[in-house]
Order: sequence, then structure tokens, then C-alpha cells
Amino acid sequence: MLGHCRGACQVRKVSALIRTHNVQDYLDRCLRSVAWCDEILVVDDGSTDGTVDIARQMGARVVYHPWEGFAAQVNFGSSIAANDWILVIDADEEATPELERGVREVLSEPAPVEAYRIRRTEMLFGRPLRFGTSGHAHRRLFDRTRASWTGQFVHGPTQPKASFPILRGRLIHWGANDLRARLAKIDLYARMAGEALVQSGARPTPSAAVARAVCHFLRVYLLRLGFLDGIAGFVDAALYSHYVLSKYLHAHERWRHAELTRGQDAS
Repeated sequence: MLGHCRGACQVRKVSALIRTHNVQDYLDRCLRSVAWCDEILVVDDGSTDGTVDIARQMGARVVYHPWEGFAAQVNFGSSIAANDWILVIDADEEATPELERGVREVLSEPAPVEAYRIRRTEMLFGRPLRFGTSGHAHRRLFDRTRASWTGQFVHGPTQPKASFPILRGRLIHWGANDLRARLAKIDLYARMAGEALVQSGARPTPSAAVARAVCHFLRVYLLRLGFLDGIAGFVDAALYSHYVLSKYLHAHERWRHAELTRGQDAS
């Protein structure tokens, strides 16, 4: 019970939900950082390394579920979790001690809102970024009885879409420190986002893709003060610009392919 509670104040229980696939290099740190949660639930889609063994050895409940997309994995995990409140954390992230206090504070309130956002600090070249893409807030804590995960993206929003409060404390994203892994993720997310653009009716051109990439680089590097992080800030902005460029080029490629297929069918 927290010091500011009066009368019968009970902290609600929370389940940490972690999606995994061959993440043995990161998982130990992640699991230790959420050991304070009432349950740690790992939803694994078929890891072939030591991921599952590590999770079980550290006391996590491990459940296999074939990959059906980011939202599907989260919603499956939240449906079988022991508690209504779900903290979604990636295997390459670490929850800070301050985040534990932030979660406990809001879950001890008489009427918490249905979801909360958490800021994430990006690690690059072995040190935390202070600016640029670092510090973005993602919706990660939610009440499954009032909200669910939608869309196909890794940080795709909970419902309903509103401006949710930001918790104190942070998630430290260590996966960003591995450039090879980060480039692989950029390609994966760009393809998914490009497909979603096409499904939404967008028809991006290569020139528009380049223009958007340049604008996003300037936004991250200048407007979000990425230059203050030195060379790491430049690389951070360049990587984000690469994601934007890839997303719109993938969308253009997908749209062109669909147009050519329709043309062949018509002939």
C-alpha cells in the first residue's frame, strides 16, 4: 500500500506480458526488471535458442502461440493472463525501478483510466540517447476489460484511441543498440507499414517517399534535437529516415504489383 492511500486502498495486480522469438541475449535483463509484477507471462512463437529455458528458469509462465501478428500475440496473452491489468514489455527492453513505482501508484488510485503510456529511452553505441527518437511514449499498460490491442504494429495503439496519461519511469530499449538487429526490424516494420498504407488506399510515389524521409530526418535531427547526441544522434535520425523511406517504397512497390496484376487479369 502506498503512502498517499487513505482508507481501504488496494493496489491492483498486474501481469507482465512479453512476446518472444529467439531473444536469449536480452531476455534475462528484461525478466529481472519486471520481477515485481504479480505474474510474468511469456508468449513464445517457437524459439529455437535458449529463450524458453531462460524464461522458465526465471519463474515466468511460458505459453506457445504461433505467430499471427503483434496485436494477435498481445491479445492472446492478455486473454489468458492471471490479471486484468497488462504491462506489455518487449524482450529487448528493461523497466526502470521508477517505472515500477509509477505503475503501482496509478493502480492504487480509486479509478485509473483504461490505459497508460510509457516513455522509452533508446540505447545506441552503448549509451542512452537523450533526444531524437528517444523519449517517445507508447501505450503499454492497459486494463484488458476496457481496452485491447489493435493493428499489426509493434506499438500499435490500444483502444479506444485517446490521449492517455504518461507514467513516470521508463523502458530502456537495448535492442536498438544492436545495429544489425535494428536494421532487420526496420525492414520488417517498414514492410508491414507499407502494406497497411496500401490497404488504407494510399498511393505513394518514389518522390514522395524521398521527400517524407528527408522531412523525418530533419524532424528527428533538428526539431527533436538529435544533433545534441552527437554522432549517435545523426545515426538515430538516419535510421528513422531509412524506415520512413522503406515504408513508402514498399507501399509503392506493393501498389504497382497490384496494378500490374489487375492489368494482366483484365487482359
